[in-house]
Amino acid sequence: MFVALTLAVTGCSDHDHDHDDDDGAGADQVPPPAATSTATSTAASTAASTPMSVTPVATVRAGSSVHGLALCGHHLAYVLGSSQIVLADWKAGTSRTLFSTDHSFLYAERQVGCRFAVTDTVDGYNGELTGEPGRTLWVDLRTGQMRSTPVRPFAPTVVGRSGARSVELVDGNTWRSLVRVTPGHVEMLSSSGQVAWASMSGRHVAWVDGVPQHNPDSVHVVDVADPGSPVLLAGDGSPGAVAVGATFVAWTDRGRLLIAPLGGGPVAEAPGRRTADVWVAAQGHLVARATGPGGDVVEVLRVEP
Repeated sequence: MFVALTLAVTGCSDHDHDHDDDDGAGADQVPPPAATSTATSTAASTAASTPMSVTPVATVRAGSSVHGLALCGHHLAYVLGSSQIVLADWKAGTSRTLFSTDHSFLYAERQVGCRFAVTDTVDGYNGELTGEPGRTLWVDLRTGQMRSTPVRPFAPTVVGRSGARSVELVDGNTWRSLVRVTPGHVEMLSSSGQVAWASMSGRHVAWVDGVPQHNPDSVHVVDVADPGSPVLLAGDGSPGAVAVGATFVAWTDRGRLLIAPLGGGPVAEAPGRRTADVWVAAQGHLVARATGPGGDVVEVLRVEP
């Protein structure tokens, strides 16, 4: 597979390892909202008064439509079409196919740390055979190694871990909630029962929320060590996916990539092309999105105060 790589003039530094031809001009002129705190918190009270800086770092041309995205250091993983899992190095400009299928479908699930979860329907169906729910393929972005586990349709979904705490999505018949699990205790983080997307990095978890029988319209973040002080980053929008970086939360909204500080503050819109896929990925001070008229370009950007 051929991958074209373009590095911006700003370049990149080694600390990132640790931690469309339609540019959308005139498409969405509504300014991004300002993030506000839903509870008193020290982080919110000291939030920056100016938007964060978002600078393009690299562009990877995947050659086909990208669905689902994960980022860890200088490695990207994504689902190409619905039949391949690809691991790319955006610094070196190389890529390799880790898995390919011609008899089933692949769907990106989530990123947990430096692992990327992808559902393989196995039998070629989309859940029609309840006795064969498929499997989850786990990709380690650091090594490219893969392992598989059976799909567990009714089990809680682990969003992330911090010490002895884990954050999980729990599904009911008509609701979906985000909870913090500690030894011997389960505590609600979300209140509506309508969580559509969640992401966690370090001690912070962000989620897209809404009200029953309506599309998701708000983005929230909270420090799992202080679950009583969530911050409302955006409301009255149409958020899609959300991802958490070292100092920021990023989310997609009708083709825009929006970014706000963890503690709340002005929301910045990433420059350049419109976002083609609902997915967004973040790690450290970097964020990645799919762009291009066919969603076949992955752009890596640096986020700084």
